[in-house]
Amino acid sequence: MKVRFLQLVFVFAVTCFLPVASIAQNITQRTGPISGVPGLDTGLDQFGGFICVGTIETPGGGQARCNGQLVAASAFAAAYAKGIFDRLNETNARLVAVEQKLQESAAASEKTRASVEKMASQMSEAIQQIVIKRFDTLPTELLNDPVVKERLKRLQEDIIKDIKDSLPKPSSEPTPE
Repeated sequence: MKVRFLQLVFVFAVTCFLPVASIAQNITQRTGPISGVPGLDTGLDQFGGFICVGTIETPGGGQARCNGQLVAASAFAAAYAKGIFDRLNETNARLVAVEQKLQESAAASEKTRASVEKMASQMSEAIQQIVIKRFDTLPTELLNDPVVKERLKRLQEDIIKDIKDSLPKPSSEPTPE
């Protein structure tokens, strides 16, 4: 499709440019320079609008002439459109590359998040097991008193709860892509 478009642009540019290139560069009316683009001037001749790549001069007040290459406005527009088309394709390719890198980065972030959550969970389990093991090694004469036993049980539960609360919470939602 792109090749077909470029072929059409070329044919259009050639058919519009050849008649202008073959005629004398006499100008019937100067319409002025293109604002912000040095070296381009516009005008009208017997075949319609044109772009003078150079300057339009009126030597001795006579007939105005293009001092440079005379290009039909339509051919110039076709060439300009091709340039824009090429730049848009380049920009699109860059955006596709950026999107791919963002997707790769999001996937790596998701893997890292999952790994951190897994490590946090493992740490939490290990610390809880250490606390339970320590409470299980308390002397039995201390645990014979029901009040002390109940308070130690609550202390153990509070410590385990504090451990769980201090570690990062697993995310229920994956990171946005």
